[in-house]
Amino acid sequence: MQSSEELQYAIVSAVYARGYDAGDAPRQLVKMLEEIAELSEAFDVEAPRLEKQAGCLYCNVGAMGEEARELFDSKEDCGFVRDANAAIHELKDMMVTVCCLAHALGVDDILAEAATKAAQDLKRGRRGENEHS
Repeated sequence: MQSSEELQYAIVSAVYARGYDAGDAPRQLVKMLEEIAELSEAFDVEAPRLEKQAGCLYCNVGAMGEEARELFDSKEDCGFVRDANAAIHELKDMMVTVCCLAHALGVDDILAEAATKAAQDLKRGRRGENEHS
């Protein structure tokens, strides 16, 4: 069984091998925004309090995802890290949520699943180049 550090390294290595800069933190944040928008498409909101606002919320998330996809795929600069310590703190909070969401969806080892997905993505290459699906 691989350690979480080894799994993270395998994921990052696969992203680099696909031709993406896994070390560009602002661009990876943009990619995360795109993925959050795609994830939100898998859910429906039925909570009465949210029904009034959630349609707009999910609409905004969808629009954000489209813009994030365009920016991620462009050669444009995605900005800079203003406060690395705050970013790391919030990233830890996000990972707690990712692990809880994985648990709620019945995924036992989300890092192992992510490493498998990243390795499979190598076959596709960069979006728009050599894609088979």
